[in-house]
Amino acid sequence: MTKTLIYLLILSGLIPATLLLGLNLLGLAIILNNGAFAFKEIIIITTCLCGICGYVGLCMLLLGKQLHHPFRVCTLLALGVSAFVVFISVEGRRPAWEWVLTIAEPDEWIILVWPSVVALIFLIKIAIELLKAKLLRKQNDFH
Repeated sequence: MTKTLIYLLILSGLIPATLLLGLNLLGLAIILNNGAFAFKEIIIITTCLCGICGYVGLCMLLLGKQLHHPFRVCTLLALGVSAFVVFISVEGRRPAWEWVLTIAEPDEWIILVWPSVVALIFLIKIAIELLKAKLLRKQNDFH
């Protein structure tokens, strides 16, 4: 992939993720302001915090930090993707997963799902590069 395509892909996920960041911050403010912390609220707070980590991971991708801190970027992206999965599973359950998988409303899908898809693409790409580097180090240590 060329650098331009990589930046466009990252930006295509980062722009809708900015809206989700605002919703995360708003959700956190509302839940923390209410002060009632039942199990479901704790799950939502955790997913909001992990979603914020995912946003930071996308920002780090845009800045090229995956070259110097690949494990940190992978961790942040994985937290973001896991936040999406947990939130959809807890809040929406089966109807939400059907909506995600069928792409019933593409404009909403791009806003809500695409940032996680972009994060997953780069998470896999960086993980493969880390594995290749580890295998190369082992091979060089072997000889």
